[in-house]
Amino acid sequence: SDLTLLYGVANLLAQNGWVDQPFIQAHTTGYAEFAEFVRQFTPDKVAAETGLTVGQLFHFAETIRRGKAVSFCLDRGCELADLSLEDLKQFNPAFDRDFYSAITLEAVLGCHDVPGGTAPAQVRAALENLEQRVRALQEALHAHA
Repeated sequence: SDLTLLYGVANLLAQNGWVDQPFIQAHTTGYAEFAEFVRQFTPDKVAAETGLTVGQLFHFAETIRRGKAVSFCLDRGCELADLSLEDLKQFNPAFDRDFYSAITLEAVLGCHDVPGGTAPAQVRAALENLEQRVRALQEALHAHA
């Protein structure tokens, strides 16, 4: 599945130290929990579920690490989603049409299904927690009024 591939690549990037730690620390929350969550998506498991080889997965992760596709977009002032499949394949032949569904806003938000993450279930849980805290504060205020 797309998420299995996404989590598997994230695991390879995290486990191999191929992430920009200063950027992660300055601009994210919950990264340690996310990195721990994706550990279960081992290269063997991801290969079995996606039909890709372990070598292809490492090659794909290394391509991301080197940032060629991202640098290409930055140089041209475009987004990854604006690149044609032919453009993407020049960076890595493993790119296929499924890539586009993995980079939609919904997919990117949805894949962060860890406490404090942006997946809809996590946002709902955070809102419910906040509502409970607000009710508790209101009750405390009314008790002292």
